[in-house]
Amino acid sequence: MTPDVVRAAVEKALGKVHPRLMRKPGDTDALKARIAAEPLVAKGFARLMEQADSVKEMPLLEPVLTGRRLLSVSRECLSRMVTLGQAWRLTGDPQFVDRAVAEMRNVCRFPDWNPRHFLDTAEMSLAVSIGLDWFHEAISPDIRQEVARGLTDKGLDAGERDPPGRWVTATNNWSQVCHCGMVAAALTLMESDPDRAVRVIQRMLVNIPGAMKVYNPDGGYPEGPMYWDYGTMFTIMLVDTLESVLGTDFGLSASPGFDQTGLYIQEVTGPLRLPFNYSDCSSNRYASSAMYWFATRFGTPVDPDWRAALAETWSDSNRSPRFSLELLWLPPESRSGTCRLPLDWQDRGATPIAVHRSRWGDSRALFVGVKAGSPAHSHGQMDCGSFVLDADGVRWALDLGSEDYHRVESRGLDLWSSGQGSDRWRIFRLNNHSHNTLTIDGALQVASGACPITQFEVDSDTPYTRVELSPVYRGQAGRVVRTVILPGRESVVIRDFLGGLRPGSQVRWGLMTRADVVLNGACPRLEQAGESLRMEARGTMIFNWRVIDVSAPVADFDSPNPGMRMVCFDVSAPASGEVSFEVRLMPGSVPRRADPWWNAKLESVE
Repeated sequence: MTPDVVRAAVEKALGKVHPRLMRKPGDTDALKARIAAEPLVAKGFARLMEQADSVKEMPLLEPVLTGRRLLSVSRECLSRMVTLGQAWRLTGDPQFVDRAVAEMRNVCRFPDWNPRHFLDTAEMSLAVSIGLDWFHEAISPDIRQEVARGLTDKGLDAGERDPPGRWVTATNNWSQVCHCGMVAAALTLMESDPDRAVRVIQRMLVNIPGAMKVYNPDGGYPEGPMYWDYGTMFTIMLVDTLESVLGTDFGLSASPGFDQTGLYIQEVTGPLRLPFNYSDCSSNRYASSAMYWFATRFGTPVDPDWRAALAETWSDSNRSPRFSLELLWLPPESRSGTCRLPLDWQDRGATPIAVHRSRWGDSRALFVGVKAGSPAHSHGQMDCGSFVLDADGVRWALDLGSEDYHRVESRGLDLWSSGQGSDRWRIFRLNNHSHNTLTIDGALQVASGACPITQFEVDSDTPYTRVELSPVYRGQAGRVVRTVILPGRESVVIRDFLGGLRPGSQVRWGLMTRADVVLNGACPRLEQAGESLRMEARGTMIFNWRVIDVSAPVADFDSPNPGMRMVCFDVSAPASGEVSFEVRLMPGSVPRRADPWWNAKLESVE
């Protein structure tokens, strides 16, 4: 996109009425009509008003860093501004204006918005831009000028001083978040400095395609579902801002795979609404509202359970900006039909993953996700070959999720280097010792290795995914292959083949769980919430199962993992250097019976 095209769009939009960020004429009236006509939207409005009223009673924010970050303060300001703005646009109550003005003037008097960690500056810039724009006609010219100075000095000026290699050219969520904040600020103030608006937009258009490539080809996100929610949310706000102000997003939303990514977030969410939390992703249940934007924009089908769970989601105390915005994005009830999401799905992008399930719309359904990729990717972990498993309303195989960044950094560890000897791999939650994968002779996976999915077979009875794990066990084994199979979509079989091992090498197979473990020879049983899961191993060796308590921190920089244990076994490589075995995970709801598939000869891996 040439600067002349951007300049023409900016000049055409000069003087456009406010509000203009993410809002088009008629949006407020249309939403009022939906509140009156649709019970679900009415519930959302009622919750919005509760949250907006609660903001009025809170103390103003203070510029207090958590470690090296002001990010929690910036995010709270953004949440408050969107909540107050949405409430005022819908009710006209001047109390919301007064509080928004106090919030904006307060943060504009901070010494700075912590540009050393530019996400903080970007989110604060977006917050103040939304406030200045959405409340524009209700704010006096003097206050508008005061806030605009703060947005210029602490936001836009900081963005042009910041070294370009830090976020401008980034290819991860930093690019999406920071460019969004800077573009929103520039378009809010474009009448006073149209040249800067052109520069900021042009800079974004040149650099953000590197970050948008992550969605190609299937809409997946290499940093996992939590960071998908973060980066994609800001991309949506960027697209909506460009279109509402300039009438075009310059092709940003047409980036390959972006129209498919509303499917990704549903596919990687299990029947218990828990994410397949690979990479640095929280293990907590959460609901992403960004997918409603994709449903409205691209017609992405939405699992009916997601819509039904909205009222529950709105009941929590989170004032995330997504809450207020999803009232604008939620497709009308009339467009909610039968869910036609695939039972089996894979992402062939930078971090390949695959998921399989038995059915949609049932919290007791069978669900498994398996990860390939590389530990060295942004926010990566040594979780190649790891899997999660849901069945009978229980998550049996878990991923511990991310470690607290501040906890690690405050102890002097370099969390952000992915080199083989880096501090990052000393952290228990991040290395393969804590994941549902293989460990050879107690060694770490090879951080620079990149594992492909070599087979993804979709079958009505027995789908499976095969992952070539050899690259992350380089120097430990010649060949390592894991296959995850769903015989009859009733159970899960984890089949492993290892070749080229040193004779006597110890291979550990492990599964992390919160369930109680009943050891019973070669067939342990997991018990949790009144349900059970049978585990059965077979191969050419004797399986001596054991349980490792992993609830206590391994080191002082590790977080505790209450109630967590690993059920595992170790096998010793014979003189041939080859071992192969299978572990079948059978939900208690599935009756024991003769199974030709399981009783067949153990297959070799070609």
